[in-house]
Amino acid sequence: MSTHIRESSMRSGVRVAQGAGAWSVYFEATGRLWVHNDTVRKQAFQELYFYSRRSKVGTLTCSHPVKLWDEQRHLSPRETARVQGFPDHMVLPRTNHNRLFGNAVSVGCAAHALSRVVSPNEAVRHVDLCAGLGGFSFALASITDRAATVGFSEVISTAIECYQENFPCVPALGDARAATWPECDLITAGFPCQPFSVSNSKRRRDGHTNRDFYQTVLRAISVSRATRVVLENVSSFQTVGKEKFDLIVETLRSDGFHVSCEVLNSRDAGVPQERKRLYIVASKLGQPRPWDRPRVASPGVTLGDILETHTPRGAPGEGGALLTRRTLLCRQSLPPPLPPPPSAHRPVCPPPNEPNKPNQQTPHT
Repeated sequence: MSTHIRESSMRSGVRVAQGAGAWSVYFEATGRLWVHNDTVRKQAFQELYFYSRRSKVGTLTCSHPVKLWDEQRHLSPRETARVQGFPDHMVLPRTNHNRLFGNAVSVGCAAHALSRVVSPNEAVRHVDLCAGLGGFSFALASITDRAATVGFSEVISTAIECYQENFPCVPALGDARAATWPECDLITAGFPCQPFSVSNSKRRRDGHTNRDFYQTVLRAISVSRATRVVLENVSSFQTVGKEKFDLIVETLRSDGFHVSCEVLNSRDAGVPQERKRLYIVASKLGQPRPWDRPRVASPGVTLGDILETHTPRGAPGEGGALLTRRTLLCRQSLPPPLPPPPSAHRPVCPPPNEPNKPNQQTPHT
């Protein structure tokens, strides 16, 4: 960082040599510092992206924590949860925060997709497949307090523990490949994206163990007799995974579902993240509601709006760890931090109430 300041005076777009084949570029418009190796796949070095209070995260990944050059620390677990739109009343996972939140669905976008097929205050029985940290369950609770999740499926032990701490009454169904599915009205699934992600090479995509997991999802939909479905995956599923995407849509339609698809961006859900994900919604009760842009109170939210003001630098647990030499930052000659934002962070979802026993389904129009 000191090298970049000395050589460029933090002028936007100036490329500065850092030595050992590394270069840095600062972008004034986004407050982001990019340090990359001089290789063909420069974008793959996500560990060398540095953000500031004025930034939005490009896409939260499971590989590397978000780093703030003006705060000289990583995001805390609570701040990372806020980037994905999880509410502040959520009990955080005990370990593996970055991996778990990086693989989670964006709660605001999931809620918008769910609202295409679920009515406000509707009684609905829900199965959370590939549940992760419960992003879809939190999203559903923001739409209706009469939802009853009758089972969840997950294989990562830390995610299972976190889900059960937040939803202690929901039965764990185990590995989806061997689960016994209860009858339900709604199935949600953010199923594995690695076989369809452009971040992976074609060889890794074709050889991935979860490349046919979509068949497990289709089986769960059929066995559970669900009348509504919401699926989430990377936006490139429509192109890189076109054959399997078309097969899912055709299978759902042949089973009597009306299907609609849309790519949603997390920034439109009021969180500081540019994260585009494909949502497939399907209903046997009629056409899903038309897609529109999510309505948010603060569309221009940045990382500065979701930071914990009490977070000490380098504190364990909830605090953000200090950046080290390994991240190519030093603590000399850093510019002064930006002033704190005028408004505080607002959770995306309200605290969920105790779900009532589901009654007769209410068809939507």
